[in-house]
Amino acid sequence: MTVELVCGMVVDLVCEGYCPRDLDTQPAVTVEDWYSGRTDCGCKYQLTVCLLDEKKELLQKFEPNIVTVDPSNSSWKRMTHTFSEYGKGLRFISFEHGGHDTRFWKGWYGVRVTDSAIKVHFCSA
Repeated sequence: MTVELVCGMVVDLVCEGYCPRDLDTQPAVTVEDWYSGRTDCGCKYQLTVCLLDEKKELLQKFEPNIVTVDPSNSSWKRMTHTFSEYGKGLRFISFEHGGHDTRFWKGWYGVRVTDSAIKVHFCSA
């Protein structure tokens, strides 16, 4: 049995102060996440980020292949992606990350994640 822990959130861009008119200009959206493994056990890391419209319907999705982290290299690694040309209507961003260890230990011994970020880039006129 594989036990995965996935943490996530949905960011309401209008509630965060972004103007719908400005969001409809399709600004670039960059997501960033840092992950690391353990030194005593391998682990798997996964990330899924979705750009959603006002009805929370999918505009664009980033879901890279699951990464297997070797215990011999537990240094921090960065996962990043920039969305563009996703169409008008962006209002929400769903961000989920997590994973599990490769030995299926009881409890939480999986991937470590930190410094997650979502950045909206408006062009200056």
